[in-house]
Amino acid sequence: MQSVQTEYNATNIPSVTIIIPAYNEEKRIGSTIQGLTENIPNIGEILVVFDGNDNTPSVASRASDKVKVLQYNRRLGQGGAVLEGFKHASGDVVCFIDADGSAPWYEVKRVCSLVNDKNPVVYGSRWVRGAKIGKKEPLRNIIGSRVYYYLAFAILGVRVKDSFCGLKAFDRETVQKLLKKVTIKDRTFNIAISYNLKLMNIQPLEIGIEWSHKDGTQLPLGMKAILMMFLTLIGLRIAHSRRLNRCNDLLLKFRKKINFY
Repeated sequence: MQSVQTEYNATNIPSVTIIIPAYNEEKRIGSTIQGLTENIPNIGEILVVFDGNDNTPSVASRASDKVKVLQYNRRLGQGGAVLEGFKHASGDVVCFIDADGSAPWYEVKRVCSLVNDKNPVVYGSRWVRGAKIGKKEPLRNIIGSRVYYYLAFAILGVRVKDSFCGLKAFDRETVQKLLKKVTIKDRTFNIAISYNLKLMNIQPLEIGIEWSHKDGTQLPLGMKAILMMFLTLIGLRIAHSRRLNRCNDLLLKFRKKINFY
């Protein structure tokens, strides 16, 4: 598939922090970082949040002097890693991406450049007009994603077509607000972010991006994932009701018990 590079206005992003959750990504993260730093001049820092047991920290550090490795000796979960990155981010625009490079550097650049006062949150999307998909996900992932979209709309009223695409950018003010509200730390934190944005009256701008599935994903969509994704919707809905606001705490304890990341 031929790559299409989009024009970029550097004045739109005076300073960018890129967050990369990285659980054992030594084979892929180096090329991802090099693509970013060689082509996006406004990156101030790349925060690699590592909670694995391979050589990811050394590979990432060698790839660029802009890399800062945040290393943890416990599993954080995908959401936990992003939230740790949020805490340490210093950029005016804060973006998180997948370590595998499923979204190429020019799409990261484009998504970040669109963050402004009018659009404080920009989501890359595989399910809106303009998206170009190279290698497709497994069929069960596609079906699960589409079913989850309709459930999220029915239960939470969230109008985001692709909450789970691993390319999202925020202005700094929104990041600080989300840090006070989002407590879910596994992969379902994506829908928690979208729901809390809804409660803050912020509708993310979704733009179609070029994206390609990479083999060896650390987040396969199995039955446990599907169950937890559904329970998250119910938990979020009940947690924000007046009478049962402790439900979210119970859900978090259940996640920990079944070792869901």
